[in-house]
Amino acid sequence: MAEHTITITKTPRLTVGKSDVIFEIQKGRKRFGHLKISRGNVVWIPKDLTYGYALEWRQLEELAKEHGRRGRYKY
Repeated sequence: MAEHTITITKTPRLTVGKSDVIFEIQKGRKRFGHLKISRGNVVWIPKDLTYGYALEWRQLEELAKEHGRRGRYKY
């Protein structure tokens, strides 16, 4: 199983407002991509690209239910 390093590069105080929350993801020592979370959607930006792939929250829910592993995850 690949180990990923996740670094928060920008975060608002308590709730996501006008600024996105941006996670920098590394696979080993190489950049894997960025995950941007906003009130309206989630965007995956692969390494070496300037554009990303956006999902609305409803679409992310459907994708997770269809392809995700079901389990008890705490938050």
